[in-house]
Amino acid sequence: MPHTTLRHADAETVQDYVLTRSIMRFSRGAPPEEWQFEHREVRLASGPRWDESHAFLYDYTLARIAVAADRRPARRVHGTPEFVEHILDSVRASASESARRLWAARRAEPAAAPEATTVALVSLLLAPPAREDRPTLMRRLPPPYPA
Repeated sequence: MPHTTLRHADAETVQDYVLTRSIMRFSRGAPPEEWQFEHREVRLASGPRWDESHAFLYDYTLARIAVAADRRPARRVHGTPEFVEHILDSVRASASESARRLWAARRAEPAAAPEATTVALVSLLLAPPAREDRPTLMRRLPPPYPA
């Protein structure tokens, strides 16, 4: 996708773009470096829209994939898995505004790194889904964040 398209994209287009690329990465068990590269590319391509909305839409889409794949944080480490559990519950319940508030609160914490939410969600997607789960993954996706 050309950088100018993503920079001016609406919520639906951003989510479709992130979903398509993330499902491919998840399905083949891409390494963390590849996820980092993609995150950086989307952030740069989004320009000022990254902080306005695209960062949230990126994480919301990762949470949708984690819910569809029935992924959960393995253990609690200083608040991050608790955040992940809560945002996954919100996405699973299609409580999109609740997910947005949780995400914004986590990002506003002084000790939180800007990408901490993304890192926590990507960590759930590093192992690919079982082969038998791949065909039904898309059917189990929660709905996108409303545009």
